[in-house]
Amino acid sequence: MALIKCTECSKDVSDKATTCPHCGISVNEMLTSSTIAQPIQPTQPVLMAVQTPQHTGNGKNKWASFFLCFFLGSFGAHKFYEQKYGIARTYLAITIAFFSAIILGAFYIEWLDYFSITIPTFITFIRAIFIIVILFFKLFYS
Repeated sequence: MALIKCTECSKDVSDKATTCPHCGISVNEMLTSSTIAQPIQPTQPVLMAVQTPQHTGNGKNKWASFFLCFFLGSFGAHKFYEQKYGIARTYLAITIAFFSAIILGAFYIEWLDYFSITIPTFITFIRAIFIIVILFFKLFYS
C-alpha cells in the first residue's frame, strides 16, 4: 500500500482507496490526471547524535597553575596564567581591598585620635569606599 498526494486537496491518500476521504475526488482521476502523483515513501525518524563538548584545555600546565594558585592564589596569579583576565582582575582588586582594609584597621585608632573621627563616621567612610569599588567594577567589567 502506497500513499499518494491528492491533486485537489494535497492530502495523503491510499492508492487502494476509491475516493479521497477529504475532498471526494476519485483516485482513478488522480492517477490519470495530467499531473501524476508520486507515491510518498514513509520516512524513518532521524536520530540525531548529541555531541558533548570536549574540554580541550588551554594548553597551560595544570601543575604550574596549581602552584600559582597555592602560593599566589589570592592575587589571581593562576587566573592570569590561564589567560582569564576578567576574573584575575577581580581576584587582584578584592585582595588589594582586603589588605587595604587591614592597613586601615591597623592605624584605625591613631587616625581616630588624630582626626577626631567618631566610629559611625569612619564606618560610613568605609561603606562609601566599598560602594565606589563596586560601582567601578560594574562600570568597567560588565
